[in-house]
Order: sequence, then C-alpha cells, then structure tokens
Amino acid sequence: MTNLLRFAVVSALVSLASYSSAAPVVFSGYSLGAGSVSGPALTASNAFDAAIAGHGVGSFGFESSALPADIQSVNNPVGAFFPAASCGGSAALFGYATEGASFDCIQDGGSVTFIFNVPIYAFGAYFTGVQLDQTLTFNDPAAQSLSFPSPSIGAGGTTFMGFTDFGGAAAPCGEIRSVTYNAPGDIVGVDSVRWATSCTSGGPTVPEPATLALLAIGLAGIGALGRKKA
Repeated sequence: MTNLLRFAVVSALVSLASYSSAAPVVFSGYSLGAGSVSGPALTASNAFDAAIAGHGVGSFGFESSALPADIQSVNNPVGAFFPAASCGGSAALFGYATEGASFDCIQDGGSVTFIFNVPIYAFGAYFTGVQLDQTLTFNDPAAQSLSFPSPSIGAGGTTFMGFTDFGGAAAPCGEIRSVTYNAPGDIVGVDSVRWATSCTSGGPTVPEPATLALLAIGLAGIGALGRKKA
C-alpha cells in the first residue's frame, strides 16, 4: 500500500511539473513560390487561429504606424518600415500584404522584436518573400528558438509561423513579453500578426481546476506518508 501511495504522489507531482512547463506547440507552413496566401501556409494559419480562439486574441495588420494597446513597440532594423505597400520587387521574393494594403517591409535583413504590454502565450504571423533560414526567438522564461520550414532561395514564397507556449506559468497564461523574428540577409514582409493571452494586464495567473487537483493529490499523498511514518 505504501509503494502504491508513493507512486500516486510521484505521478501527480510529475504530471503537474510537466503541465506547467510544456514545450511550445508550433504551427508552421511554407507555400513554395507563393505570392498570395494559399496552400500549407494558409492551413497552418487556420490551425493556429482555431487553437487560440476565445483566449484574448489580438491582431495587427500594419495598416498604420499606430500600434494596438497590447503592443508596446515594434523594434525594426535599419531599412525596415511600415506601413509599406511594396518592398520593391515580386511578391514571392520581396514580400507582400497578406491583409489590407500594407505590411512591414524589412529590406536589410536583421531582426524585428515585438514587445508586449501584457504577457502572451501565443504568437503567429505571415512572413512573405522568405528565401533564407529564419527563426522566432523568445523567453518563456527559458530561452526558445523555433526554426522556420526550409525555404527556397530561388522561388521564395509565403510562410506562416506561429506557436502556443504556456512555459513555466499555469494555464491559460504564459510569461512571454517579447518575440523576435530573425531574418538575416533577407528581404521579407511581415503581416497579419496575432497573439493571445488570457491574462489581464499585470494580473495574477489563476491555475485551472485540473492543475489544482493534481497539486492537491500530491500534497495529500505527502501528508499521508508523513503520518504513516509517525
């Protein structure tokens, strides 16, 4: 009976630890040579939207320089600007607007960092004209780096890249305050940025009932073992 109880305690605490530090779930699709939203990129975008629906979703389409309340700043490299109607070449190789008429045009490569006023647990966007290897990086609070699907230098195309990540916080709120898009040496467009958070600004994270139940089982088991030894 003692061994069975110990097993239950350990299982509950391991499950709780795993639940609160889950790895990022990636939603990615690359449409080879595409100069419009279609194919695998569109499929990945739809799957991401379905995953975050109803969880404090925000979006930004770069139709003006005014930022939404959730975003503190967009730190672009030199040579990047928005709103832009074109990056100076074909949509598949130089990027384009995936919604509306404007997008964020990154002409000199480098990186773009989105800094948020509220903690988020999900981020996604369309990245167009992608020809070189690229990544999204962030802290959850552990450092994370997500690689894009391998692109074609000659054909370019459209990529959707997104993720959900509860990190070290109890669901449904993450700890992410910034996301950086790294596009070294490429000319690309960024558009249709979206994110999700169930937190109020600066508010506490409230564990879900399932998390509390696991914690209660673990604590109760520890107490029972202590009483048995006494």
